[in-house]
Amino acid sequence: MKLKHIVSIPVKIKVKTGLHIGGNSDNIKIGGVDREIIKAPCKVYNIRNEEKKIYDIPYIPGSSLKGKLRSLLELTSGVEFNEKYGEFEIADYNNNEIKKICKYFGYPSNVDINEPIRLRFEDLYPNEDTIEKWEQLGIKNGIEVKVENSIDRITSKAKNPRYTERVIPESEFEGKIIVRVFSGDVEDENGLISNELKELLKRAKRLLEGDYLGGDGSRGYGRVEINFDFNNITKVYPIEDDN
Repeated sequence: MKLKHIVSIPVKIKVKTGLHIGGNSDNIKIGGVDREIIKAPCKVYNIRNEEKKIYDIPYIPGSSLKGKLRSLLELTSGVEFNEKYGEFEIADYNNNEIKKICKYFGYPSNVDINEPIRLRFEDLYPNEDTIEKWEQLGIKNGIEVKVENSIDRITSKAKNPRYTERVIPESEFEGKIIVRVFSGDVEDENGLISNELKELLKRAKRLLEGDYLGGDGSRGYGRVEINFDFNNITKVYPIEDDN
């Protein structure tokens, strides 16, 4: 199987309700939050193209997005999922939908199929407009802290408050999906990616927008809009000046 080319698909996610993707809360400070979101230092440029570095900025890990899309697609396959082991039964890989999902997202270790993974999801970071919006609102790095309580069903009193970090609504994150195209893969009219992959990602988009990303979806967290920009696919390899 020969690698023909590699392309990148721009991805944008818009947060509609508070987004919580858990980070490291091993060292909880007195008076601090109980549940932090994942953060990283990030290099950004303002409207004057001046570079600055922002610390503890929230981002969406590519692994979180990939895992969520894959799990939603698998749930539509009609195959019973073994939650205890995090994979299907080996016989279920004869299912055409499962074959298609694994072709792009990768086969798990319990399946002896030697085929390369076609999709790689990069981390998504807040875009320039979002950073400017956070600064204008005076909300540091776009992070709010939501207080939650459990309710005593007998006395109706609130107890055990906990503090959860969330990314504020209307924040936008941008990243890329890298696609490896091999000999034998059927390409679209532009010769870049397959229509099969486009339809798979379109279905994953509808599923995610009807579900949630991150944690606490049952509490209304994690509603998002996602856009795969198929009109701006870029060929990463080979490029025109390659010999």
